[in-house]
Amino acid sequence: YQLRSLYYLPDWCKEPSIRFVQQKEKQKMAPSTIDMYRSSITRFCSFLCSKGVTSFTQIDHELIKEFNWSDTHSTPAGKNAYNSRIRHFLEYLGDNGLLENKYLYLALPGISAPDEKPVIILTEEEMEELRSILSPSDPTVKLRDKAILNLGLYLGIRASDIVELEFENINWEKETLRFVQKKTQYGLELPIPVIVSNAIYRYITYERPVSSCAKIFIKHKAPYDSLARNACTKALDHALPNREVEGSGFHVTRKTFGTNMLRTGSSAQTIAEGLGHRNTSNIKKYTSKDEKTMRLCPLSMTEYEIEFKGEFQS
Repeated sequence: YQLRSLYYLPDWCKEPSIRFVQQKEKQKMAPSTIDMYRSSITRFCSFLCSKGVTSFTQIDHELIKEFNWSDTHSTPAGKNAYNSRIRHFLEYLGDNGLLENKYLYLALPGISAPDEKPVIILTEEEMEELRSILSPSDPTVKLRDKAILNLGLYLGIRASDIVELEFENINWEKETLRFVQKKTQYGLELPIPVIVSNAIYRYITYERPVSSCAKIFIKHKAPYDSLARNACTKALDHALPNREVEGSGFHVTRKTFGTNMLRTGSSAQTIAEGLGHRNTSNIKKYTSKDEKTMRLCPLSMTEYEIEFKGEFQS
């Protein structure tokens, strides 16, 4: 066991920082969010200590601006994520009288330019290869991996939700799967295709070790407890070992599922409900992969005063 870096800070900044983090824990924030707050605060306080600061009352807007310039991140979104949490911390310090100026948090920007990444989905060749591998007769991958991949490909379920599924989540008579999404805390009930239910049944019957663990998918070595979500990524790697696409892990199965729904004519509302989204705003990113339908909605070059030149002139 090793203490986190926050606990090695000097007492003048450590104690208020710990109280702030504990406040966030009482608000029932996700562990990953708490870790982000803890990391952001530690980075900020370490900078203050390097500048010889011994009290929060010594902080001014120039010092905060200097921190902002010196604190580098690989992406604007990453910097924004840290800055926004440090702003909350500065607001907390101001509200508790630990700053000379309670509005110092305004000196730290908390915005970044919009960042939209292209949607990456499985190719037709990869899908065809997966269909072959996921057939009951193919021994290439384990039954657990087959069941996990089926849930991703045919139901679009996130890895974080797959590893949390329990036996009580499945209604075999009604052929439905009901659970609360870990990311959004939004309840979801989905019909289970026969191909998926059969894959789960085969895993439970023929491969799953005997265990008192309530989770459906468990480790195959003692103590036979629940899996981490990276087991889903490993399942995809086992099935497609030669696939190397940067920034495309198991989540590619969910994006492929959403894209296939769009290509088969499903409405935006139906896709949103199938993916467990609260609204249709996230569905727009899938339209770029539906080339056949997009060709029906071309823009007029003349209307937008785009001139044809060179080889396009004929």
